[in-house]
Amino acid sequence: QKESHAQSPVKAQATLFEGARLIDGNGGAPIEDSAFLVENGKFTKVGKKGEIQLPAGGVRVDLTGKTVIPGLIDVHTHLGWSDLRTWTNSRANYNREKVIDELRRGAYFGEAAMFDAGTDICPLCYQIRDDVLAGKVPNASRYVPAGPGITMKDVMTERAQRTDAYEAISPEAVRKDVDELAAHKVKVMKAWVAQGAAPYGSKD
Repeated sequence: QKESHAQSPVKAQATLFEGARLIDGNGGAPIEDSAFLVENGKFTKVGKKGEIQLPAGGVRVDLTGKTVIPGLIDVHTHLGWSDLRTWTNSRANYNREKVIDELRRGAYFGEAAMFDAGTDICPLCYQIRDDVLAGKVPNASRYVPAGPGITMKDVMTERAQRTDAYEAISPEAVRKDVDELAAHKVKVMKAWVAQGAAPYGSKD
């Protein structure tokens, strides 16, 4: 059996994490000095340290002093647009390096997945999503792009972030747009239905 005291997950067929304060998300009290086993990328056993045996050939990871929580899910982001160094919010900021940087920042703060609500730029958003899922982008949150949102012409022109959106010019056009999003395996679509530039923070 191999032993490891590394503080980051270790790739192995079986990894036993021990010593952490575990909050499992089921509403019960935290498990102090916990142990949980991950086999082939899935949690298979959870308990107290000493209760779970390390399978042959597995790796043991010491998490003493750490707290483990379920992965967080950010359900409303607009990745790649804002650059706080220049204080700009623009399509010109959107590129592969910036989106991946934000996905990695999200992962660092415990976000397992980030849903981008309709300001994705294609086809780059789909390429990054697929690369993350394929393991080609390590230490990054899962990217869940909605693809371009669907909205009316006046909303597209008055909100600069929506210039790449699909324009809802007719029911037939919207059906075609939805079919295109489905072909790109988009799981959640975004539609803006307010006319005009609604105040920031209002429902749209």
